[in-house]
Amino acid sequence: MQIPAISVDDYISKIPEERQEIFKKLFDTIDDNLPEGFKQGVSYGMVGWDVPLEIYPSGYHCTPGTPLPFMGLASQKKLYCVIPYGNIFQA
Repeated sequence: MQIPAISVDDYISKIPEERQEIFKKLFDTIDDNLPEGFKQGVSYGMVGWDVPLEIYPSGYHCTPGTPLPFMGLASQKKLYCVIPYGNIFQA
């Protein structure tokens, strides 16, 4: 279930009200503990964080020149999903 949204706040506002508090706590916990410089936004129908090109110039291997997706957070019908996209430090 994707939630069409243009910002993190827009995404959260579209989650059922009874799920928003827990989602916000998950979001804040992840956001507060990521290294400085990671960018948050909405992509793939969920909230996510990217590693900007200033930190990781190689970018996303499937689309060079775009920031590397790092982690996603989604609210589904009956669960919350935390999705790590993989090891960005592979050789």
